[in-house]
Amino acid sequence: MDDDIEVVFHHGGKLVNDGKLKYEGGETSRFLFDSDVWSYFVVVSVVKGLGYDGFKDLWYSIGGASVLDDKLECLCDDTGAMHMVNLARLNGEVHVFVIHPVSEPQVIHMLENVGHDEGQVEEMTDVDGEQQEMSDVDVEQQEMVDGQVEVQAVVEEEVI
Repeated sequence: MDDDIEVVFHHGGKLVNDGKLKYEGGETSRFLFDSDVWSYFVVVSVVKGLGYDGFKDLWYSIGGASVLDDKLECLCDDTGAMHMVNLARLNGEVHVFVIHPVSEPQVIHMLENVGHDEGQVEEMTDVDGEQQEMSDVDVEQQEMVDGQVEVQAVVEEEVI
């Protein structure tokens, strides 16, 4: 007797009830598993491997591939996993439906290198040992060299 079971994972979609319960959208992935090592935690591992770390529920069909209200059972422990083995042996395969919450987008605020204050820069300069504050430094060009910003400026200096 062959101990492998075929399990069909329906993921990335959602259960919709418009008079008849069905799983819409998403993808289908088929796997063969050794029934001797099949468990709830194997199912969880496969679902996480499919990219669903935060899944909400797992359901399996007791009536073949069709999804009906009275033909779905929640998979929450090894008892359900063993029931799935029996269904796979009877029907040739068993179907698992992954219900996952909608992911919230993670907004990352980034600063852009935009020169909003381009034009006037306050600058201190050292002339003959005296520090003087200079104003009205006109910035004409900025250039990035090895992580440093080089500024070429035209300085209008008032000599008193």
